Amino acid sequence: MSEEKKQVDHLATDKESLGVPSTPRSKPFTTTVINALQTIEKSSAFLFLGFVGLHITSVVITPAIADIDTAENVLTLVREVYQSPSTEWLLVWGSLALHVVSGFTIRMIRKFKSITSTKKNITEKDPKTVQDGKITESTDSQEAAASPSKTPATKSKKSFVFRYIGLSPLVIAGYILVPMITKHAMKLRIQPLRFFGDSSIVNFEFLSHGINGKLRAKFNLSLLVFLTTFHVSQGLLKYLNIRSPKVKKMCNYLVVGLTALAGLSLYNISKLGRLTGVSLDTFNKYRDSLSPVLRQ
Repeated sequence: MSEEKKQVDHLATDKESLGVPSTPRSKPFTTTVINALQTIEKSSAFLFLGFVGLHITSVVITPAIADIDTAENVLTLVREVYQSPSTEWLLVWGSLALHVVSGFTIRMIRKFKSITSTKKNITEKDPKTVQDGKITESTDSQEAAASPSKTPATKSKKSFVFRYIGLSPLVIAGYILVPMITKHAMKLRIQPLRFFGDSSIVNFEFLSHGINGKLRAKFNLSLLVFLTTFHVSQGLLKYLNIRSPKVKKMCNYLVVGLTALAGLSLYNISKLGRLTGVSLDTFNKYRDSLSPVLRQ
């Protein structure tokens, strides 16, 4: 053993004998931020899941399998839970806002880290490849691209959408849902709340009048159910780390089944027909209060 190595071992032994702990390697700040945001994203998702379960039960499942009177009673009962002042901001708006903002921030941080890391690595390999702020491919990277690389057998197969767009179907569905849910909430909750003081007027008769003879409206609502159930089911599989193909297939069947129930529910609701009299006048006043975007 060399003299230098003996001295290093002697110093390490002295530190341990004196009770001086070795300093652990601290995590990068961005890693700490991402971990915290992931916790917020996951917790808020499970919280919002409570609202999604109640809402789908009252407006998708019940009208499809029971008569409209029963469905109306279920809707009224469920609204007492998620539209009360003590729960709505936490169960609906707060959890949804936290989930969207935290998820978007995580992806922006990772994208920034990826860009800066790539630029740093290329600069360290060949500084001449970075000119005027533009990154060009180095000779080494060109040779590596030309020669076939061996992929490990354990590498997971990326989906078609991820390979060509760079985003997973789960993330894409989430991004599409943001404007759809915003419009849905503005039209059926926020605007009635501003116009009437509450949204109790938005019942199945109100909805029947709005969707009667409007194929686009029925399609949009069915699509909203499909994307929501898909995003929720795939998100749960991710958060619970479930990789079983059998469970994934069951989730896909659930998504298709709930979407079919949504179509049946809309069909049953539309059989109520159009509003008349005072109810029709109230609906027309409400419709006139909407912006052109929300009227569609």
